[in-house]
Amino acid sequence: MDGGMMDERESQQLTESQRKLAAELRAAGPTSFGPGFVERVMARVPEVPAPVIVLDSALRRQFRRLVPLAAAVMVGLAAHNLILSPAGMEQSTIEAALGLEPVTLDGAYSFEPTLYTSSSTVSGDEGAQP
Repeated sequence: MDGGMMDERESQQLTESQRKLAAELRAAGPTSFGPGFVERVMARVPEVPAPVIVLDSALRRQFRRLVPLAAAVMVGLAAHNLILSPAGMEQSTIEAALGLEPVTLDGAYSFEPTLYTSSSTVSGDEGAQP
């Protein structure tokens, strides 16, 4: 019980000290500045425009950095495809550089519709031939 009594006295002392502190703060003076304070301060502060983020210059800077790298990669891939293209195949230089398979008449007629007959396997017709 003695411990409970000590807590009450401490809380009463604390509230009394808080009341004294609040009274001293109120007596200390005004909590706002005098009239015209804002105008005086703003008259002393030079007018500085707000910083503007210019997207145009950022894009130009990134473009200048990345375009040479992208061009080098494209030239490297084109050279790689030209070197690895078979010599006996009748391909244009552009087809070889892009790594395109040559399109022949036989290749066009030998089109296998297996990619488009997947709907028959979905319905349960797994053994059906197209």
